[in-house]
Amino acid sequence: MTEAAFTREATLAFTVKSPEFDTVLIQHDDTVRSFGSDGLVLDLDSDTPFVPGSTARITLEVGNNSSAGAAALALTPDASGDLSDHLRLSAQAMRGDGSRIVLFGDPANPELGVVPGSVPPAASVQLAARGGTPLDDGAAWEGPDDSAATVTYFVHLVDDAELRQVTGASFALGLRLDSQST
Repeated sequence: MTEAAFTREATLAFTVKSPEFDTVLIQHDDTVRSFGSDGLVLDLDSDTPFVPGSTARITLEVGNNSSAGAAALALTPDASGDLSDHLRLSAQAMRGDGSRIVLFGDPANPELGVVPGSVPPAASVQLAARGGTPLDDGAAWEGPDDSAATVTYFVHLVDDAELRQVTGASFALGLRLDSQST
């Protein structure tokens, strides 16, 4: 029996958008990057094959770059392409104080996540204002722990006998981060 692996192309394009408020991506080197009006397309590399029954985890650190206003950050998942009907999506946020908030789906059991296109229940994580002058792209992130959160997006490919026969397929992921002042 041949098991299908959907990683012939090792790069996954992932779009993240945050059209309101001043939410930024905190990159691995602790510098900030604005989402801009069109969002960011991130290339995510993985050495792990994405096969039926597996779950990919995408982790982003986001921060409230506002000088004074707290923000409520909500996420809306999106997926399209050949495999989108076979995906289950979940997300959680971990705040600086260690508390976890389930934003949608079931991160503890990603196979029970939401189906792309369905409306997940509304949940958000509160981010305090960073304070000070907003940081420009490339500046080092500085702010209180409760002004940032680590968001983990779980993408599960259902274990389906039909999928195990597929030798190649594709899908596109998106995640919209809506931040509003509170």
